[in-house]
Amino acid sequence: MGSVGDSGTLIPIGTGTGRPGRGIPVGYSPAAVAITGGTAFVVNTISGTVTPVSTRTGHAGPPIPAGVYNYPTAITLAPGGGTAVVVGSYAGKVTLIDTRARHTLAQVKVGAYPVAAAIAG
Repeated sequence: MGSVGDSGTLIPIGTGTGRPGRGIPVGYSPAAVAITGGTAFVVNTISGTVTPVSTRTGHAGPPIPAGVYNYPTAITLAPGGGTAVVVGSYAGKVTLIDTRARHTLAQVKVGAYPVAAAIAG
């Protein structure tokens, strides 16, 4: 899957064909995608949300808050995919999201301008 900057659209790309599919509306300024268990989690920088999108149907679910003033720009998944870590560059925070229940668990201050996250395990 790919995203189209400020258009607020996620473009699925067929792995067998390499061809783009029909755009899926997500939040404003999609910046990163992580996929687990048939769901793509799309980080929307300006909206400050993460939008879950079914990889089977292409339908977007309700956005999950990740801090509108956090300026989320990156996402990684814990082993097993149950928790997403969303990097909020401007606020110096990461937002932990329960990917199964689809809600924010916590925001953790990590220091100035983080740009990526990795989880060992």
